[in-house]
Amino acid sequence: MALQQVGQLSLLKSLLGHVLIPPAVAGETQSLEPFPPYIVRRNLSMPIPPAVSRAELGLGETEAIALASQLHCGLLMDDRRARHVAAFLGLPVMGTVGLILAAKQLGLLGSVRPVLLSLQDHGFRLSPRLMKRVLEETAEA
Repeated sequence: MALQQVGQLSLLKSLLGHVLIPPAVAGETQSLEPFPPYIVRRNLSMPIPPAVSRAELGLGETEAIALASQLHCGLLMDDRRARHVAAFLGLPVMGTVGLILAAKQLGLLGSVRPVLLSLQDHGFRLSPRLMKRVLEETAEA
């Protein structure tokens, strides 16, 4: 999980209160175990919607979209194809950068630049165009 790698996992609690993750995402984030109390593993209670299955996404993205669809809630994800599928299903989606922007706007972060640079140092793909836009939006350009 990108936020954990840069020491900002607590932003999830501050901004969202709690985060539900399906089994596949729990398996992908074993380095977080034991999970903080605001990250809760939740099993799927219904079959994966056909539109999600047909999209041929990774198992974590597939289960995350299916869980959000079942619970009628938003998603936090960065995979572009998965975001498109979620949007097609009418699910609100926010990415890591959007979460960082929200944290800055609410005064939870003094500056986004060091967080974004640290994310990039940990392999997070961030286009120069998006970096520029975010820094301009936060008056850090």
